[in-house]
Amino acid sequence: MDYTKKKNLSDYFVALDERLGEILPARVSLLADIAGYTVRLIFPGIEYTRYVISDMFVSPDSGRSVDATFIWWEDRIFPYRLHSFAHSKGFEQLSPNFCKMEDDYGYVEIIGDTLRAADYQKDIYYLLTYPILQEPKWPVISHPFVKAVYIWAQRRNLLILHSAAVGIDGHGVLIVGHGGTGKSTLTCTCLADGFDFVSDDYCLLNATGPRKVYPVYTDVFLNPDSLAKLPMFKPFEILPMQVEKPSFVVGEARIKPSLSVEAIILPQITDRTEPEIKPDKTSKALGQVVFSTVKQIGRFHETEFVRKLSQRLLGMPVYRFSLTEDLQKNSQYLKKWIKEDLSCTN
Repeated sequence: MDYTKKKNLSDYFVALDERLGEILPARVSLLADIAGYTVRLIFPGIEYTRYVISDMFVSPDSGRSVDATFIWWEDRIFPYRLHSFAHSKGFEQLSPNFCKMEDDYGYVEIIGDTLRAADYQKDIYYLLTYPILQEPKWPVISHPFVKAVYIWAQRRNLLILHSAAVGIDGHGVLIVGHGGTGKSTLTCTCLADGFDFVSDDYCLLNATGPRKVYPVYTDVFLNPDSLAKLPMFKPFEILPMQVEKPSFVVGEARIKPSLSVEAIILPQITDRTEPEIKPDKTSKALGQVVFSTVKQIGRFHETEFVRKLSQRLLGMPVYRFSLTEDLQKNSQYLKKWIKEDLSCTN
């Protein structure tokens, strides 16, 4: 990329597009639905689309106009570094491996060997990762893509949220918890038990109006211990991604495109013989939800996002859910509670 004539990020994106035209001559694309918006996903080649077809609400690219475009590719990071912007007003060096630049034309951040960028003028979002040695696999359900969606969502009045979301008859709850609390196992048991299902990991939350969440992708992740407790998931197709947790194709037919959410559930594994849901009075739940989100997407420095997400969740009732070893009993109890308690109080 030629840095000699760059004055702002508009110049940067011109040079970036020129480089992509040279190194990605055979790119292919699909259309995807995210939170009611149609976006174009552009890939380095046809082999990268093998898994994304089942990972998201996608369709063949008909060439029609879209709300945004996401371009993903693999390359060495050096040619894309922000050398010529080091003394610009919008440039920040947050750590030796993390720098960013923002102006009226767009946003660029480089963390290690990953680049995420947004061309505000053209609504194009770029995601560069370091070349992998194994068979190419589009990481649409991995953290890099979710972090790219974060940038796009901010400009669509949407907030990324690290949370599961399930419901009954249109009444939904957010299920939040760090590893080992039983969140994913509970969420997937609810999926198998016929709940309205949006996500077990990440979802998008509208920033205004009645709270509603939307899925980003159509897979679920389960660690091996949880998988052993859920034999009903064995018939699902397991995606051979390079991740520690097996990933299962749920399919868009079983995913709700949106769900109203009315409460936050904090599950906790206990030795109880009967499940129980009680109001949480510690006032720590909101901080736990926000911290979990910013930790996963790495946005600790984005104080405005933290403020918006905190204000959006403020006022939602929070409940502690004491789980038993009987997974079916847990999901049935939650179903009854949503129908008889949550839906009657909202």
